Amino acid sequence: MMSKDELIQTVLNCKKATHLKVTIKEFMAPYSSKYPQIWPLFQKAYHELFLNGDTQEIVCPVCQSNKLKFSSLKKGYTANCSYVCRSNNPDTAIKSRNTNLSRYGTEFASQSSQFRDRVVKTCLDKYGTDNVFKVDVIKNKQVDTVVSRYGVTNVSKHPDILKRINEVHVEQGRRRPDHLRSDLEKYRLAVKSITARSYHDYYYVINPDNLPRSRFEYHVDHIYSVEEGFKNNVPPEIIGHYTNLRMMWHLDNCKKNTKCHITLEQLYENYKNSKE
Repeated sequence: MMSKDELIQTVLNCKKATHLKVTIKEFMAPYSSKYPQIWPLFQKAYHELFLNGDTQEIVCPVCQSNKLKFSSLKKGYTANCSYVCRSNNPDTAIKSRNTNLSRYGTEFASQSSQFRDRVVKTCLDKYGTDNVFKVDVIKNKQVDTVVSRYGVTNVSKHPDILKRINEVHVEQGRRRPDHLRSDLEKYRLAVKSITARSYHDYYYVINPDNLPRSRFEYHVDHIYSVEEGFKNNVPPEIIGHYTNLRMMWHLDNCKKNTKCHITLEQLYENYKNSKE
């Protein structure tokens, strides 16, 4: 029978450890009983050969709680218990960065023009377009998945997600907590969120000419102003609705200020007509 050192070298040099099952079974005969009965033969052998006979299960080095999954006699255990822990593992990040630097010359693959060109080529070959999200089948599948899981067409519209986003902003000091905000501030924030979603979902309705949007170019204007909406108890969903949005040159929008270019009745009428 092989010695421990001889068996270790044989395992490391062979292509498939399964070819050594009989040999390993013979070697492990005196030791198997000290390991948990539910462990497979190769897991016991891995501990005996490479972990000096340690009988404790291996836990994730990141979360320090979940047990790692045994992979094979040559590879041992997986590096992490989950994708989340893998992402938070500094060793994984360093390895990934070094691999990308050697392959593409950048820290992240997406920074490489070579990688991006390959992605575009793959998309063109498979779907006939440079981006998979331009394919109706993919877009519809994505929407169906989100609707089945969250009951909305976009994850960012789910109230629990919005609540969590707000909590993170508050924790990181980028946003004041709601109890320190005035009612007008809360209303403006709600309208801002709804306006952003409306602009995303109805971009070509609000901005059909694809006008450049920035602080010193075109703004998204609320035809019936946010302040008047607050004074008249108009729901934020109506003020931020696409029927109340348009593109306006930044100087004209600053001059308009809080004035309204439609009446309250017209605002509700436009919203009602869009639902029919």
